[in-house]
Amino acid sequence: MSKGELGIGPVNTLGFGFGGVEVDSGREDSGEFGDIGGIGTKRQDVGGTKGTRLPADIQLDFLYPSKTLAFLRRFTLPSSRDEREILALRTALQHGCKRLYSSKSSNGNGPNGNRNGNQNSCLLRLSYMLNEALPVDPHFATLPELRGNSEKDWRDSAWYHYSTERKGGTRSERIDRRTWVVNYLSKSARDIDKKRIVAILLDLPYEERTKADYNVALKALLEMGYLRDAVAILRDQVENSPRPPVGFVEVMAYCIRGNLWDVVAETLKLDNEASSDESSHHLATILQCMGNIEEDQIMKFAGSAKGSDDERLAQELMAGLLQVFFHSGRLEKFWKVWELGRSQGLFTGNQDAYTLALVQLYREKRDADAVKTYLEYREIPVIKPNSGLFNGALRAFRNLLDFRGMQMVFDDWFTAGSQPDKQAYYLLMAEMARHGEAGVVRELLDQFLERFDPEELLPFNSLMFAHARRGELGEVVKCFDAIPKFGFVPDNYSFNILINAYAKAQDVDGALQRVQEMIGAELAPDTYTYGVLMTLAANRGDVENTQRYFDLALDSGVEPTEPMHLALMTSYVAVSDLESAEDILGSLVRAEPRKDTTVLWNELLSGYAVLCNPEKLSTTYHKMREAAVPFDQYTYAILMHALCLIGKVEAAEKVLGSLEAEGIKPNSVHYATIMVAHMRNMDLAQVWATFNKMVGCGVNPTFTTQAVLLQASAFAEHARWRSTGGALFLDSAEGILAQVTENLDVLDLTSSDSTKSATPPWLFAPLVSIYGKEGSYLRSEEVYHRFLEISEAQKPGGTIPSIKLYIAIMNTHMKARNTEAVKMIWEQVRHLADKLARPSDNNPFQREVLWSRRHLLCQPLSILTQSLAHSGELETLVKTVADLEKSGYELDNVNWNDFSQAAILCQDLDLAMKTFETKLMPGWIARRGQRPASETPSVYPFSRTFDALATALKDLDNAMRNGSQEAEERIGELQGAYPHTWEATTNLRYLESRIESEIAFRMSRMR
Repeated sequence: MSKGELGIGPVNTLGFGFGGVEVDSGREDSGEFGDIGGIGTKRQDVGGTKGTRLPADIQLDFLYPSKTLAFLRRFTLPSSRDEREILALRTALQHGCKRLYSSKSSNGNGPNGNRNGNQNSCLLRLSYMLNEALPVDPHFATLPELRGNSEKDWRDSAWYHYSTERKGGTRSERIDRRTWVVNYLSKSARDIDKKRIVAILLDLPYEERTKADYNVALKALLEMGYLRDAVAILRDQVENSPRPPVGFVEVMAYCIRGNLWDVVAETLKLDNEASSDESSHHLATILQCMGNIEEDQIMKFAGSAKGSDDERLAQELMAGLLQVFFHSGRLEKFWKVWELGRSQGLFTGNQDAYTLALVQLYREKRDADAVKTYLEYREIPVIKPNSGLFNGALRAFRNLLDFRGMQMVFDDWFTAGSQPDKQAYYLLMAEMARHGEAGVVRELLDQFLERFDPEELLPFNSLMFAHARRGELGEVVKCFDAIPKFGFVPDNYSFNILINAYAKAQDVDGALQRVQEMIGAELAPDTYTYGVLMTLAANRGDVENTQRYFDLALDSGVEPTEPMHLALMTSYVAVSDLESAEDILGSLVRAEPRKDTTVLWNELLSGYAVLCNPEKLSTTYHKMREAAVPFDQYTYAILMHALCLIGKVEAAEKVLGSLEAEGIKPNSVHYATIMVAHMRNMDLAQVWATFNKMVGCGVNPTFTTQAVLLQASAFAEHARWRSTGGALFLDSAEGILAQVTENLDVLDLTSSDSTKSATPPWLFAPLVSIYGKEGSYLRSEEVYHRFLEISEAQKPGGTIPSIKLYIAIMNTHMKARNTEAVKMIWEQVRHLADKLARPSDNNPFQREVLWSRRHLLCQPLSILTQSLAHSGELETLVKTVADLEKSGYELDNVNWNDFSQAAILCQDLDLAMKTFETKLMPGWIARRGQRPASETPSVYPFSRTFDALATALKDLDNAMRNGSQEAEERIGELQGAYPHTWEATTNLRYLESRIESEIAFRMSRMR
């Protein structure tokens, strides 16, 4: 052993060490004052003899010679057995506190791990340590003198001076003295100095003990392995200290490192008893202070925890691990802990744990897992409002296209006793707008304006966008015009929404006017603006302007986007130029081989499907596979359609059945494709079976599927009526229509009609057509007027008849000989056609009608022609045709044949012959000469038109044979003016049977 700094060995001449500690303690770090240091006069009960303890501040050391005091005290100390008896009697400490320790404890850990495991508490001995008289320090007269020379190891001297000087001076001086000594002793590795630190704490009255005093004493106890004594110190604080207890973090960290779970549970319970919820020490904080954590031992304990205390500890430990790994970014361990805790039910009701998991799921964009976890989180009985958590849930549900889930989160906000913040309103309004829920967006906007002062245009733009999605142009304009009332000016997004609304309504003039207003407001058209204009042009087959807008975008510095390339392809597909569309796709794929081009491939596929070209469809599909282009739901829908085109309906149904395995959820488009295929085969049972299967799979019916169902039922009932006769009433189809139109508040974003919040006109067209065709004029008109009434009731979302519905009702009026009604409908359909067929720019030098839409009015014109012919209004017909040709429309083969027959019926032989000669005969001559298709006009005379002309010429020929000079002159004029027509009809005039047939046909049309 080394000698102490006072120069006195640890064993004196009498064979006993100073401080009342047995000789040969086994410690190499004992100082000259012994292992403990010394014990002052105290109350004892040895052998039944009771003594009275002297006041602690009375020192009697001066009565005894040097070195004699320790010898005498050796006989006054209790033996090990006697000390245990004293402990059992719960001997009070010098300040009268309750017992601080237990003679039993769990095994400690650390370098002295058995200290509190098989030995008695050291606290009783240490509590008297400062009252022990010590030899006078020969080196320094006072502590301040020593403090000036503390570079050497003078800790025994420091201890002597502190023991003798500790009560002198003011309180601040005492604190300063104590702080210096404790810090000085704490730098020592000797156990004696650590015990002295504890003794300093125990010597102090409770009101003078500071947080630092407790912390350094607890640290010393734990370093020596006196765990139970450290816990006793904590308990003593709880029971006696006027200040909040300290040291729980250090003690629990020590226990966790040593896997002493029973002590951790005891300490945690003590902390909870002593502290409020706000001030209690969470294990997460403790674990974070520990640094490196062996989570496997904690998880092992958590997995096997039994009993309420252990289970509660396991819950807090696992939640603490979550926080540690979350904040440190160790995500692999985070999810490992989360999965175990979740499977064991350790996080049930733990809002903090679920919050961490949800936040991380949001960060990793695992929306499906986030939604699943949030649904568990919201089952916690009482949850605290958390804006970040709710906003994250809103985004997750939004990304999964689950707007009902978003509404649920919004409601949860109120249930939690709070209200959504601005960000939540922005998210929900934007998502509701995307789904076209204008009513919900308006309600949210009203709430928003009641709670917040608007600082940006987003809420107003969301309402505009909602109405634009619904196709309600008038409402979009109202919202746009109201923006200045709130102190804002429209931005690019506002103008783009407005321009897009005009484009969806096929209002070219309105869209272009708003673009000019945008530029006038010093807002430059952007990618979205050009994309809208290109789409407007492309959908109507305006290739020239689609390319022009694309070039303008490039010139203005706008980067081409996928919608812009798609518009270019669409414009060529609309005019059946699939080669040019394929060239665009090929060049893009070569330029950016890694870019996802599925949408562009789909456009090409749909073009071949429209042209009914299965071979090109198959080739394109194989190219997609070879290029590893991913298939989406629309790719498979086109594939199913292609299979149906070639009669392979069963194969298309197999594709439908395999979609789930491909990770694609079947939608109404897939089922409608199969339904249409069965309808073409007149298999009504399979149409209904497919519809019922769709509903059974949770796919909601759309207007498209209901229209297929209605049309199939109407065709089947019509076929039965034609075989049985009687009164025509399409019961099943009428029932379907009544059910579909029962609810006026509708919204179908998949509808092909421009107004998505209106019952589409093509639902009514089959019934109007069949009833009108079979002479049930009143029923036809009734169904048509039902559509008009519904459309009026649905405003601002109401729509107008489509060209097909106009054709159906025109045909009804024509058959009913209601020429005025036919002419009125014609004006309406002409106005709609002009809107749909005009070029998508305002160039006055361009033709009024697009080449791709030049035949848009052919079918309505055919009905008008027949109606005007029956009423003898040939002049009106001639003016109508001249006006159409001037506007850029073209008449097809049927129209020119109808026109010729109308001229014959109205006895204008010159007009009929002229029409034959200039319009019909070139095609007839080319066909007789078997010219190539490219050199053969598409217009040629029908045999019935020949028969009608031959009949009229026969009448003129008979008049000439009967001596009519006028007829003879007339024949000469016609023969000279229209030689080809005259030659072609010469032989026909002698075919009496055909003439008789034509006369009979005319008579039937006059009934």
